[in-house]
Amino acid sequence: MPSPEPIVLTWEEWKASRAAKRELLAKLGLAVPSRRKSAIGSQEKRLRKAFGERRVPVFTCP
Repeated sequence: MPSPEPIVLTWEEWKASRAAKRELLAKLGLAVPSRRKSAIGSQEKRLRKAFGERRVPVFTCP
């Protein structure tokens, strides 16, 4: 199975996605996103698989 294409975001795209998430949380009455306490969970594995063994995407600079 070929490896998936890497996910690439610009800094502006990342900031816009975070702002949209915070806006949605505010509408739902939640102050901050909930986070798991465990660093080695399914989320960790999913992020590393999605971003080539990194937990975050590589940002491209203009």
